[in-house]
Amino acid sequence: MASDDVVELRTPRATIRPWRMGEADVLFAIRSQPAIAQWLGDASPWADVEQARDHIAECADKATAALPRTLAVVPDVAALVPGEPSAVEPSAVESSAVESSPVGTSTDGLGGDRRGRGRTVRPIGAVSLFPLHDPDGVSIGWYLDPTAAGNGWASEAATALLDHALASGHDLVWAMMWEHNERSAAVCRRIGMVDVGVHVDPWYGTRQYPDSRFFCAGPGSATAARRLQQWGRDADLADVPDLVPPP
Repeated sequence: MASDDVVELRTPRATIRPWRMGEADVLFAIRSQPAIAQWLGDASPWADVEQARDHIAECADKATAALPRTLAVVPDVAALVPGEPSAVEPSAVESSAVESSPVGTSTDGLGGDRRGRGRTVRPIGAVSLFPLHDPDGVSIGWYLDPTAAGNGWASEAATALLDHALASGHDLVWAMMWEHNERSAAVCRRIGMVDVGVHVDPWYGTRQYPDSRFFCAGPGSATAARRLQQWGRDADLADVPDLVPPP
């Protein structure tokens, strides 16, 4: 990834920037949770921290300014409220193991952003902007460590990335999800995406579960439903018997 391709966005409470290799354990701690994997359409949560390292390396290699892939959501210390799960005092944090402390802050040097009082702020989740193929397109997504949920982080970070995507010239940005994923649907509405309804998913649909719920944003939104209907008729759906919808 060239320096011109590094995307760093600011929101009122956070920095959105590429994951760092020293944060692979934090990313793994999030993506290894079944409660996270199931909503991402992944039949298998990550089982090894090497998967996180590989993901960070792949994103660094393929990211462009217009398609930054997976970015870390790093809150400012001032935005962390003492007593909340994501905010802990330095004395309460064990730097040697992510699982022994909530995702949010630590005192170690594992690549987080230092914001004062001797604490290193760790990512609390991710937002992503990935290319889609056959048919071509762009998808936006997000996920948070459960300890950071309910504080508006997903909407705030997704707003910044969606604004960046549209400013980069993308005609249409998609968000797709399980039909009953009401939390992500609510995020889509809050950040101004259009509800296109439930359609056969030409990218992630399977023979067992062909449909996804779609939202979109961008100049091409007026034709989104028509495009999905056509693509759905032509979709070659994969057979993924191990995939189980989240409850």
